[in-house]
Amino acid sequence: MKTGSLFRKMIMTLTLFTVVILVVLTYALLSNFEQYATEVLVDSNTKALSQVSYSANYMNDNARSLAFSLFGLDKTNRLMYTSNIADATIDEVEYKRLYAYINTNPFVHSIYIYNSKLNLFLSIADPGVAQSGYIQRGVFSDTDVLARVKHPETVLRSKPVPRTVPIFQGKQKYNVYSYFVYDFATSRDGIQGAVIVNIKTDYLKQIMTTLDQKSNLGEIIIIDQKGNNIGTSQTFAFNESLLDRSFVKSIMKENKEAGSFKDRINGKQVLVSYSVSKDLGWTFINYSDYGKFAQSISRMKWITVSIFLLILLIALSLLYVISRRLYLPIGNLVQEVMRKSGTAQSEHMRDEAGLLSNIFSDFINKARQAETVNRDLMNTKKKEYLRNCLLENHLTIDHAARLSHYRIHLNPSLPFRLVGFKVDRFAAFTSAYDAKDRNLMIYAVSNVVEELFSKHYAVEVIDMEEDFIAAIVQEQASAESGLDHSRIAGLAEDVKQYSHEHFRLSLSAVIGSFEQDFGQLPERGRELAEWANYRLLFGHMATITEEMTANREYAGYELQDSSMKEIMDLLTRGKLEEAKNEYITLMESLQSAPYNIVLSNIFFISHRIFQYLNQVADNSLYRVRFDFHTFIRGVSNAETMEEVHVLFYQLFTQIHERVGDWKKNRTHAITGSIAAIIEKEYADKSLCLDTIADRMNMSKVYVGKLFRDDYGKSVAEYITEVRINQTIELLGKGSRNLNAILDEVGIENKNYFYKLFKAKTGVSLSEYKLKHFSGIIQAGEDM
Repeated sequence: MKTGSLFRKMIMTLTLFTVVILVVLTYALLSNFEQYATEVLVDSNTKALSQVSYSANYMNDNARSLAFSLFGLDKTNRLMYTSNIADATIDEVEYKRLYAYINTNPFVHSIYIYNSKLNLFLSIADPGVAQSGYIQRGVFSDTDVLARVKHPETVLRSKPVPRTVPIFQGKQKYNVYSYFVYDFATSRDGIQGAVIVNIKTDYLKQIMTTLDQKSNLGEIIIIDQKGNNIGTSQTFAFNESLLDRSFVKSIMKENKEAGSFKDRINGKQVLVSYSVSKDLGWTFINYSDYGKFAQSISRMKWITVSIFLLILLIALSLLYVISRRLYLPIGNLVQEVMRKSGTAQSEHMRDEAGLLSNIFSDFINKARQAETVNRDLMNTKKKEYLRNCLLENHLTIDHAARLSHYRIHLNPSLPFRLVGFKVDRFAAFTSAYDAKDRNLMIYAVSNVVEELFSKHYAVEVIDMEEDFIAAIVQEQASAESGLDHSRIAGLAEDVKQYSHEHFRLSLSAVIGSFEQDFGQLPERGRELAEWANYRLLFGHMATITEEMTANREYAGYELQDSSMKEIMDLLTRGKLEEAKNEYITLMESLQSAPYNIVLSNIFFISHRIFQYLNQVADNSLYRVRFDFHTFIRGVSNAETMEEVHVLFYQLFTQIHERVGDWKKNRTHAITGSIAAIIEKEYADKSLCLDTIADRMNMSKVYVGKLFRDDYGKSVAEYITEVRINQTIELLGKGSRNLNAILDEVGIENKNYFYKLFKAKTGVSLSEYKLKHFSGIIQAGEDM
């Protein structure tokens, strides 16, 4: 068959379209391939850095925990602060018990206990790697630690200090991270007594070596806030300053928690990724050889171009065959039309499309006219009008005219009720169906509502939101039963049952109030939407009526803070089920409150719980945080109180599981905070167990027990002890006004304080003052 201009246009169009598509796709691939590959590499490096950072934080937490646990031992305190060499001696059993800390913690290099009064170190270590036993300062091989205890400004308290220590009786040295834990230090005498835990750098070295071997593109290094290399590296020495390196300067300049950029190291172009640990103050850096990476990208680009050319060649061949097959029926049709119309072939062979266009133009025009006439825009405009009637408060239109224009079978002079249906478990509904299927489901429910209600009433159904359908129900002119509430409720139940059985869709229904004035549609619409919120209280598949939302008490209702404290106390003491029961009792007190009050109190309860959790976390060695925003988002999306209860139960369970960990570490932090408050505010005459417990938002019984267990005395006894010590100190400064001193240290019952002072010092306050000043006067006369 001969071909004409249509065939040429067809093959040229298809060819051009195919070439353009392939070129655009190939260009997009080539343009974005390097960026995408770089992002993949950066993401891989970032994950590797995250593993190293996590391991470093894990090491830090364990080292700190070990150091603080040793520091808190009575035996350790005696070794640090005694001035009697006999008291500083420990037997072999005690030494082995301390050495067990090294055996059970393989990342620990050695442990020093330092006593400045005796100039003595107790070194617990493997003799093969460090000097061990009792060592005087003058013969201790670890000269670096000698300098640091003498100059405490070179030490970050309870933070890792990168150091190099010598191997005992050898020339080799060992890199460690040292944790210094101490109470007292002066610029003149240095640290008075300390526990020093030395951690092997091999722990992080093994992790970084493993990750380097996996990536095979570079290495991971660690720098501290001073820009020193404190990790193991084949390129840089331990504690070598890298501040003059351009990549370190870039990281310091960016001042971000994480990032990546290109730079040059030792003449090679590298891709640098970094992550900053705020707790440690360390920056974890990975640099990969960008040259090898670029070679792989270049190779992939050439492969992509080759595939493009091959596909283009195959596509052009297929296009020719397809064009011939597509043109065959068109050519036959053109020839048949020309034969029947008597048109000479030579006149139209050059433009088959023009011939067919002229022949079928009448058909197309008539089809368009029919489509325009039959297009049903009336229904869309009708739904929009009804939706506006329910939403717009100041809609001033002639309802009778609009109802007639849109052929809506409602009478504005007759009373009406609104009935709403809300989709339950909407989050599951949206995840199970895409937007198109959801619209079909809502449309099907709308048809069910219209079909069931139209048997008894005039009804119009409106899609208000994705999960809400409203129906305007009105008495039919021929009926005499009126808008019977029980009948409407029964029809609503039928709709819910039908949707559940046939669509597997759970619906909650809302039956609005009876209304005479058609102009009150917006008011009734808002009322219906507000009542639908009461599904939170009545649950899924509920039918909510005016009686269920009316007469809800608001005035005088107040959530008792004591209930919140009781819940948190029970959780703190590990009594999960009792906490749940107290929570349920608290929730039951909200059942008669309006919806907005219930919701605001749920958010208030959530806030108080997380406020308490943050306070506990702040007082803990471990910064364990709960995600408040995710929890609030879950509460906001909850549709029923049962879902709210599940969220709170899950939260309570998480708290319960963490309480065991918290209890191990929080006691010292809490009692330390109590002691700090007393030592700072001893002059406050109202200072007592009650005020301290209120400030810490805890039960006074619980606070008192914690303090007595940890300090061996009550809070009141400790307050008195601090005040006595302060009184003695003020007397030593030469103040002679005894009443002023007692007022200054917060003494209210002076007679009782006199008795306590004599019981502690063995002399009365007046005798102590007299002896003190007699000593001062005698010393002056001797001079």
